[in-house]
Amino acid sequence: MKKTIIVLSILFSSFMLVSFVIEIKNGDINSWTKGGGRVMMSALPLALLFLQRTPFRVAHILGYYALLVCTFILGAIFHFYDTYKWWDVTLHVVGSMYVAWLGLAIYRYKVLRPSGIEISRWIIFLFVLGIAALGSAIWECIEFIGDMTVTSVMQRSGNKDTMTDLIAGLIGGVIIGILALFRNKPLEGKRI
Repeated sequence: MKKTIIVLSILFSSFMLVSFVIEIKNGDINSWTKGGGRVMMSALPLALLFLQRTPFRVAHILGYYALLVCTFILGAIFHFYDTYKWWDVTLHVVGSMYVAWLGLAIYRYKVLRPSGIEISRWIIFLFVLGIAALGSAIWECIEFIGDMTVTSVMQRSGNKDTMTDLIAGLIGGVIIGILALFRNKPLEGKRI
């Protein structure tokens, strides 16, 4: 797993660094913060290497980079956000599903293993939904701060865009929550 994280982080960070340099050469004055953020986001999984044990598997890391490709490369660099109106909402649903999936991994690692007791599936549903909603709210805060400081295109239509994105995030959380509710019986611990 460590080799996978290192290779993906180096490849993606290098690509983001090259695109960052190209944007600066083309005279994009906002590229310092946008490009720097992209490079930092692509190197974020390297921070996992400092943890001795991590709840995330290779599939989680691959999912993370797939989201980065859809957001940074397809969405921003190849202008999918401008070309396809549904792209933003779809990424909010899928991104929220991803965050909820990470929430399940954390739940398994931090709650089930230490406690070893049976926990209601409805608690699991609420936990997953809460993690997805929190992720959506944090992302909307990032978009707002980005629009106030760097660019003005992240929240294109203001409140309508924000509320649409938050609803899309809740839908993604509900989808994974329902899957966790009915499909993942091993999420429940053992009776004592």
